[in-house]
Amino acid sequence: MLLGMAGLLLVLAVAFSSSDGGIAPISLDTQDTPGDASSAKGLQVTLNSRGIAAVSLPVTGLAARDYPYLHIGLSDFSDKLRMALAWEHSGEETAQVLPMKARPRESLWIATHEIDRWRLQLEGLRLVFFGAPGQTLRVQDFSLHPAGLGRQLHAMLDDLGSFVPWRPGNINSHSAVTKTSPFYPAPLFALLLACCLSGFALVSLLDYLRGKCAAPNWTAAGLVFLLCWVGLDAVWQYKLLRQLGETRADFAGKSREEKLLAGPDAELYAFVARARALMSPADARVFVSSSDNYTGLRGAYYLYPFNAYWKKDGHELPHPAFLRRGDYIMVLQPASLRVARRRGMAFSADGSFPVEVLLASQGRQLLRVL
Repeated sequence: MLLGMAGLLLVLAVAFSSSDGGIAPISLDTQDTPGDASSAKGLQVTLNSRGIAAVSLPVTGLAARDYPYLHIGLSDFSDKLRMALAWEHSGEETAQVLPMKARPRESLWIATHEIDRWRLQLEGLRLVFFGAPGQTLRVQDFSLHPAGLGRQLHAMLDDLGSFVPWRPGNINSHSAVTKTSPFYPAPLFALLLACCLSGFALVSLLDYLRGKCAAPNWTAAGLVFLLCWVGLDAVWQYKLLRQLGETRADFAGKSREEKLLAGPDAELYAFVARARALMSPADARVFVSSSDNYTGLRGAYYLYPFNAYWKKDGHELPHPAFLRRGDYIMVLQPASLRVARRRGMAFSADGSFPVEVLLASQGRQLLRVL
């Protein structure tokens, strides 16, 4: 096993050998502002009234490929804090933004060479924080680093130990990696197994040539395979336990209504709940207008037991000739239906018809056909 781990390190050393040519790391000056009464070290950051804050790294004119690793050090932060990287390339007006799915940690190494858009010359790099307005945290380190085996190992270990909360789409597929993951876990442990078995074969061959052993000890080979399997599964089980703890914290002890308001569809469900209180009678027809399959389907689902209608393909609504007075239309963006509120008219692909706007919130609308 030790030979296998040494072999794996050798492979990684060859693949990620340092070729920085004297390139020095670039770090943010995290010395706190004068007059700060706090004894804690680091740059204190306070989120604004919109719950956003950012720190910038001076990287004007730097080649992105020369800095394949980024390190973030934080302290005094909330578990609900979210982060994103934003950077500009020379000659491009639009900034590149990468939301960081993994939860923030005190020390986090990121393999920026895995980011598709990390190229050309950097003209600006910012670390953006999202959270509750007025929330504070401390940035201990924000730095770019050249290639090196130690940094690659840090990035691999941080990625294996990072936690990304599950999303509804993970029901269908779950890759267990993010856009900055340097390796998939399964191939990494397969490479470790291959190195271990190669070391086992080498030791067995030397023993055979010296006459110490007539046949390989296959029990040892099986144990190596078992340890690699358990190691791979341990990473998965760790993330399962993290997700279990998060799910328990979000939903334990809550009623069905409270769970829906705390779930991934909280805003959608809250709007539908308000809309349902405005609709009568109970058998009224409700048409859901949305070009997004997930949003339209979930909106129709939350409308039940009302007589809800949502079409997956084709026109979102029937021809205006088939609509009648008293029908309801729930518009969930993105949608092709356009509403002129002052004129009291709605415009679909097949024509226009008079409507009354009963409820409007964050791009969502409840209409009643007149």
